Amino acid sequence: MVNKFDYTLGIDASNLRDGGGLGHISQILNTVDPQEFGINQVLIWAGKKTLDNLPIRKWLKKKHVPTLDKTLPYRILWRQCELLNNIRKTNCNALFAPGGLIPNGSTVPTITMSQNLLPFVKKEIQRFPLLSLDRLRFVLLRYGQMSSMKRANGIIFLTQYAQNVVLKELKTYTGLHTIIPHGIEKRFFSSSFKKNKPLSDYSISNPFKLLYVSTVYYYKHQWQVAKAVTNLRDRGFPVVIDFIGNGHPVAKNMLNKTIKNLDPKGAFLRYNEGVPFEKINSVYQTADAFVFASSCETFGSVLLEAMAAGLPVASTRGGAMSEILGDSAVYFDPEKIKDIEIALETLLKDLNLRELLAKATFEKAKQYSWEQCSKETFSFISNTINGCT
Repeated sequence: MVNKFDYTLGIDASNLRDGGGLGHISQILNTVDPQEFGINQVLIWAGKKTLDNLPIRKWLKKKHVPTLDKTLPYRILWRQCELLNNIRKTNCNALFAPGGLIPNGSTVPTITMSQNLLPFVKKEIQRFPLLSLDRLRFVLLRYGQMSSMKRANGIIFLTQYAQNVVLKELKTYTGLHTIIPHGIEKRFFSSSFKKNKPLSDYSISNPFKLLYVSTVYYYKHQWQVAKAVTNLRDRGFPVVIDFIGNGHPVAKNMLNKTIKNLDPKGAFLRYNEGVPFEKINSVYQTADAFVFASSCETFGSVLLEAMAAGLPVASTRGGAMSEILGDSAVYFDPEKIKDIEIALETLLKDLNLRELLAKATFEKAKQYSWEQCSKETFSFISNTINGCT
């Protein structure tokens, strides 16, 4: 029997190539030594780009698999046909699959994560065209992740809301599960609050600056926000908005068309998809308030970034957003333009409210750290292994 202080953990990072998944695994491996939790060695299988973004540690062995540098079908085949062979050959005592998919036939304890809620919310999947590859991909992900979770010995959720949604879909799950939210990098925290000013201090030449940072997808509703801001401009409010983020080609086209129709000269609706993540923290410092109109989120890391920057927030009502923000935001229905308009108008007009929300969200953001996330993650993995041996 393996001593409880001598575990070897294998991590499947075959589908972690960019975005929040890559950021998460990089941060938890960078922040805490898993040896504190009885995990003396960590082996991680991934493509070169992913491994290049991971820290160098004595206890961490990076396993480059050239197949994982290729397209999705090759990566799926490798996971199903080769991953477990590698787990056995390297004498791993457990498999951690943060991407949510576990191959059939594992003989060691398995721990997975729920980092993508979209496959579990049929209403959101139905926003994608019926015969599109995107819709097919989410349907397949739904069944793949449900199958993996039912077989997993442990599941990590990011919010109570996400846990409730997924466990309801799973119906019967007898393994361990826990909630471990993501952290936030210290560079996002504002060293000094940007002074909130009364609406009378703003003008068309010196406008109130709204910011919406997010990937552009059907369920993010950027075009609805653009229409609400246009209505405010038409009513004389000196407001502009910057949309930041890459995304789905069709959704980006929808946003660009909306902007062109509503603001052909680009005077108050601006879209920039090319801001690197390494520089995005400086963008928050230029804004007066933050808007988040997603109708489906597992967590909402960009909300944390805006909160850490000390920005008052207008957000979608309900879901993970309300869990993170609590009563420290103004809320709206992202599918109702007038509702968005009213929420934004409230922020614009009420200086005292903006100041209160900015301070409240800043304090809430302090509750999230990658160090805590890493400690809780490796503690849960270790406890799951202990419960299976």
